Amino acid sequence: MELTLIQSALGAVVFNAAAGLQAGGFGWYSTYFTVPEAGWSVLYLGAVGSCLCYIAFHYTVARIPEEKAAQLQISIICVTGVIAGIVVLQDSYGWQTVVGMVAVVWGVILANRTGKTSNATGRRRSYLPANES
Repeated sequence: MELTLIQSALGAVVFNAAAGLQAGGFGWYSTYFTVPEAGWSVLYLGAVGSCLCYIAFHYTVARIPEEKAAQLQISIICVTGVIAGIVVLQDSYGWQTVVGMVAVVWGVILANRTGKTSNATGRRRSYLPANES
């Protein structure tokens, strides 16, 4: 957890400094306090979109192999983004949205299958046809 806190804090300092240099100052921060929608959006993205996602990622990496944790986190980002858009922004959705989210979740399940092993070799059996030479 300490690593996540340090990474988040360092990222906040570095990226805010870069944004201030690019914009020629920090006057643009006043927008977040005078336009409530902008302030809530930034707060949501900072607290939920960044901080909680980093915590979830490090929690996951500590419990399962890194390659599976990374693949799981990257694949689920689009599903959580779509759900957040529907719930928070009242985005429209249809059957295509549901089919897309099911396809992503099914892909995560397939990618994380352990697969059956061959008794002779002890190696994982491939689901793809063998290359014939």
